[in-house]
Amino acid sequence: RNNASVIASDISENCLELIKKRYPSYLQKGFLKTKVADMEKLPYENNRFDAVVIAGSLSYGDSSIVDKEIGRVLKPGGVFLCVDSLNENYIYRTNRYLQYLMQKRSRLTIENMPDFNRINAMKKLYKKTTIQYFGKLSWFCIILESIIGGKKSKKFSDYIDNRISINSLAFKFVLIAIK
Repeated sequence: RNNASVIASDISENCLELIKKRYPSYLQKGFLKTKVADMEKLPYENNRFDAVVIAGSLSYGDSSIVDKEIGRVLKPGGVFLCVDSLNENYIYRTNRYLQYLMQKRSRLTIENMPDFNRINAMKKLYKKTTIQYFGKLSWFCIILESIIGGKKSKKFSDYIDNRISINSLAFKFVLIAIK
């Protein structure tokens, strides 16, 4: 909408096909391009992007390689925005491990799921970072929804996220970093 040039990258051609179907007018106008890319070997030159945005992808590659690749392609002063799962809460960790045992999740995604150590390592790569943790009661909201409804359950969850500073309870995090 603001005439930005966007390149959507994914290792899966199928995911990129979904983007093409959803945003054909942006493709036709040249504002959106798609490119198959491995996040461990991004096919872009150094300092290429003003912003890198990732949602739920950090666990799909070797953290030491992926984090450097993101920094490599980001321009100085550029913004890295990441929304991803946090691997600290024992309830979520147990659930993910059970999914692995049921072959619904790979071992690699469990090993590379961001935790506080990785977040702290990423923070060192940038001049300024802001982090917000949320979903501290997501596991309970499924039950709560059946009692008080979805909207009230979400309000309660948001209230808890803003009042309880125990970030290890969080399900997700948002990282905003400036290079």
